[in-house]
Amino acid sequence: MMTSHYAPKIGIALHAVLFGIIIGFLPATVAAKELPPKVAAVQKFLLDQDYPEVFGEQHYRIKVEDAIVADIDDDGKEEVLLLVKPHYRQSPTILFFKVSKNMKVTRVMEGLAPGPLVPISGDYLDSHTLGMGIDLTVAGMENDIEKRKQAVSIALKEMGGVVEYRNFIHTDGRTGKPPVYIDMTHLKAPKNATCEAFEFSTVDAMQVGSKDDGSGNYLLALVGKELYVYKIKKITADGFLQKTLAIKKAK
Repeated sequence: MMTSHYAPKIGIALHAVLFGIIIGFLPATVAAKELPPKVAAVQKFLLDQDYPEVFGEQHYRIKVEDAIVADIDDDGKEEVLLLVKPHYRQSPTILFFKVSKNMKVTRVMEGLAPGPLVPISGDYLDSHTLGMGIDLTVAGMENDIEKRKQAVSIALKEMGGVVEYRNFIHTDGRTGKPPVYIDMTHLKAPKNATCEAFEFSTVDAMQVGSKDDGSGNYLLALVGKELYVYKIKKITADGFLQKTLAIKKAK
């Protein structure tokens, strides 16, 4: 497995063996002098064309904690993975980008927010306070995946940001293209069916690793003392991640 790892801010050194996946989180002191070409292309794309947190006329400069170039879905083409510090608490902390041979960049619609839901810290903005966030209940559809998919599809067409929970869907009016989608249905359903009382966890580090059995690459995200292990089976044409998730204690 060939990956290119650039860590401008992460200062964590950790080695782990999980499900036979050998991984190592690299300290920031080994950061390269120049960005890998595909990471540089993504950086330019974010600055010049698209950022996933545009509300009205307000644009932000992205804060990148880490970047990895790897074939995360094992399709023979490398993607760029960014670990970012978002401005809004309904935004993903891990973003995916496709980069063509001629360095054309496309942001993948679905991002990730590994970790449990945590109490509000006051460190993030909230789309609701802008009057651009709506929480839609999905009463009676908690266990009906197909009906939830239909609700998500409608929300993505009407709004720019969607976070899907088991018992409600957060939507907001961000204007980046494509929309932003986060799947949080692996979590226990939030009690009040709104996102007013929590935010996403801070991801301490991420890495890509592989197993010796030939099953391909895995994305690992360290959150506190837990490792979130994602197997990205496919990135669909419309930007969804076909994935599995396992959560284990970090060693």
